[in-house]
Amino acid sequence: DDDEAMNAARRALRQKRNSLLPVARLPPETLRHIFAFCSDNDYPLMENRRSNHMGWLAVTHTCRRWRDVALEHSGLWARISYRLNRAWTYAFAERAQTMPLAV
Repeated sequence: DDDEAMNAARRALRQKRNSLLPVARLPPETLRHIFAFCSDNDYPLMENRRSNHMGWLAVTHTCRRWRDVALEHSGLWARISYRLNRAWTYAFAERAQTMPLAV
């Protein structure tokens, strides 16, 4: 389908353009420090459908690379707040892997 091909070409062009930005050259270790700072200062509020504040989780929606770095950094996910609904609590616990959880 022509629309699908055009959309795929647009995605590829955006990814190429994004990879040329200076921020794309930051090493994963630096991104992890930035994400940890964000997680300490902007915690998500996901109690129910009416109160959704992504907080630091927004970094996981910025680009594929940032998402991968955040998901691989188990320490980001080890702090679980009562302000998270059940689904997010389970997601945090799973992503924390073997890190001790702080609830």
